[in-house]
Amino acid sequence: AGQLDAASTTIAELAALAEDHQFDSFAFIAATEQAAAAALASIAREHVEPAELQAHIAAMTMLVDAWRALEAKLFVNFYDGVLARLLIAAGQLDEARERVAIALQLAEETGALFYQAELLRLRAHTTEDTEARVADLASAIQTARRQRAYIFELRSAIDDFELRGAAARQALVDAADRLPSDGGWPELARARALLG
Repeated sequence: AGQLDAASTTIAELAALAEDHQFDSFAFIAATEQAAAAALASIAREHVEPAELQAHIAAMTMLVDAWRALEAKLFVNFYDGVLARLLIAAGQLDEARERVAIALQLAEETGALFYQAELLRLRAHTTEDTEARVADLASAIQTARRQRAYIFELRSAIDDFELRGAAARQALVDAADRLPSDGGWPELARARALLG
């Protein structure tokens, strides 16, 4: 929902509880979440210095690689997605595409497909090939719809509409209609603005 300040507060509470009770694994989760929230807040701003992006990329890479080294794989593809978003923002599209491929492969291997639609949407942003982007977005929309992950469907439909315009309008209308009209999701407001 873009509420990164609230997320940071909750993460700080998790970190404090982990420290109080000496739960090392939860402390590591909190550290990863703190890094992810800081990275997402950074790329949400209008302008980010390249050095700042590189620092976030280095931190997230180290954390994601540590999760894999510990063979803790259940939610790591979300963190791969954060790293891919950073790489895309830095213009490192090949590296972002590779990170998405690793995450999608892990999802298939583990059956943890909860983030698959969003990863497909992110993969669309790693290429300049319009046909490949359209195919990835269509796959993301279909996957999200099948999983009833309507926020991911809406994000993908927005990207598709921004890419193809009127040809993608109905998919955006359908995705927006699946969410409560009184919802406060930023993507829903953006979809309504795009649809005019």
